[in-house]
Amino acid sequence: MNLILFKKEEIGQPIPSDDLRYQHIKNILKMGKGASFDSGLINGSGGRALIGDFTAEEMVVQFSPIWESTPLYPVTLIIGTPRPPTARRLLKDMTSMGIDRIWFTATDLGEKSYLTSKLWKEEKYMEYVLEGAQQGESTLLPEIRRFYSLKRCVEELGNDQLCALDNNESQGSISHFKAETGRTVVAIGPERGWTEKERQTLKERGFAMLSMGQRVLRTETACSLATGFILGSKGLL
Repeated sequence: MNLILFKKEEIGQPIPSDDLRYQHIKNILKMGKGASFDSGLINGSGGRALIGDFTAEEMVVQFSPIWESTPLYPVTLIIGTPRPPTARRLLKDMTSMGIDRIWFTATDLGEKSYLTSKLWKEEKYMEYVLEGAQQGESTLLPEIRRFYSLKRCVEELGNDQLCALDNNESQGSISHFKAETGRTVVAIGPERGWTEKERQTLKERGFAMLSMGQRVLRTETACSLATGFILGSKGLL
């Protein structure tokens, strides 16, 4: 954890010893009562936290705000929902990159049960979002949404710049795509690809169909490369 995050209501209240933050402070940072560390309030200010009480059962911290996080990047990443272990890695990695919207959608060739796995029950996915934010040293969390069809997903988009990755039908390489200064949306399908029906849905909505070569990439590889190209084109890297 490069930055340890707390909810506003946790400040001044006991944090139990089975909390990952307690364990990190005790076992990794080797800190105790009276020590301070880089911290932040979720979707709030960053600053320093001071450890007050620190026992074998719990700790209490106080927080002093110092700085505000850099705004997240205006990129909506639409992902054909992958297996839960892959989704967990994507939630961490894309959050640490600073993407401000991460939307998962069911696809024709994807496994529908992935959207109802344990990852999405009782907001367990937030554990991985928080891990990504702490890795990226940001207090700001992205918007996470799930959709049960691609059509319903793209209906939620505004007047944004739209592109989708597709190996079978493309208008050019994403490496030559010129991202505009406003919001850019990039849609990445499952590893089995989009169906013809889904391609038609994307094209009717105004998506530019782009490629990253002929090889079939792992979902997390495609997401990292695509967002890297988009952010680089926007001059944000």
